[in-house]
Amino acid sequence: MKSYCIIGGGLAGLSLAGRLLLAGEKITLIDDACPSGASRLAAGMFNIVTGKHAVKTWLAEELLADLKAFFEIPIFEKLQQYIHYQPLYRPFKDIGEYNDWLGKYQSPELKDYIRFQATQIQADIFANPLGGIFIENCGWLDTTGFLQGLLAILNEFPHFQYIEKKIAATQIDLQEKQIVWEEKPIFFDELILANGWQISQESIWQIPLLPVKGEILRIYAPDLQLPFLLSGKIYVIPTGSGHFIAGATYEWDFAHNEPTQAGKEILCAHLDELLQVKYEIISHGAGIRPTTHDRRPVLGTHPQFPHLHVFTGFGTKGVLSFAHFSQIMAGYLQGKNSLGKEYDVQRYYRKGRMKG
Repeated sequence: MKSYCIIGGGLAGLSLAGRLLLAGEKITLIDDACPSGASRLAAGMFNIVTGKHAVKTWLAEELLADLKAFFEIPIFEKLQQYIHYQPLYRPFKDIGEYNDWLGKYQSPELKDYIRFQATQIQADIFANPLGGIFIENCGWLDTTGFLQGLLAILNEFPHFQYIEKKIAATQIDLQEKQIVWEEKPIFFDELILANGWQISQESIWQIPLLPVKGEILRIYAPDLQLPFLLSGKIYVIPTGSGHFIAGATYEWDFAHNEPTQAGKEILCAHLDELLQVKYEIISHGAGIRPTTHDRRPVLGTHPQFPHLHVFTGFGTKGVLSFAHFSQIMAGYLQGKNSLGKEYDVQRYYRKGRMKG
């Protein structure tokens, strides 16, 4: 039995801890419960056809299959209550987009995932005068409930310890393989940093992460009856009983991680353009996503410290990706598989020096 210490208790850290515990390892998970962490604030939507040009997500089939399989692991089956599979409806912005989709929705890459809607639907509820596209195999995860439920399951393992505390890089002694703090040292065989965008603030790694701030609204709109996810300039996710999540903004240059009046005004403007019904704002929040230049996650081992590893960089794909890559990362740490060059942290090194 190896002793693993994981720093970060979001989707990445908790799912990796679960995989390793099931493999019989000993886990100490340290989490500062950062309120601006992407996993805690995230709306939890997953979508396999994204972007300005609406292309199928990299590894879409594998990611979907492993996401479903995670919730079928017997000990995690009770977490199925937190995942909701629903199609996503994307209204056409203009006649040009309508014609583009008319030509490509039957392409071999997309035809199994797309339904063309040639006329408007539910015009009294939201704007879609030209119709739109239904994207199948989408949905959303109640990340707050899921993380709490998963942590409760992990706490039942005798070889799992959860510590809610912020750890600074200066407290990590890689030579002695310990984390030093006021009570007693935490010893480890392997240390994994899975604390999202905060890794970019650590001196141990100089991974060129791109922290992106996103703001969301939780709204109440009893007249908005949606049997699907809605995506315009922002998305609208039905969470039940007339409540919805609306978002998100994308801010690359920001001074702090708190919600702003400007972000709220942007979200409300997009909602007013999309919806034909009244709504009430219940709450307003902001979080930081850990993205990368190439939009691929970052997994692997530090070239100078063989017992130091990283597991981050999922950006907006965290819900869709955590099950697939936690399985890969757990296997890698146990020597069962290698890492793909597309997401191995070694892609950032050139002649032993960090790029970017």
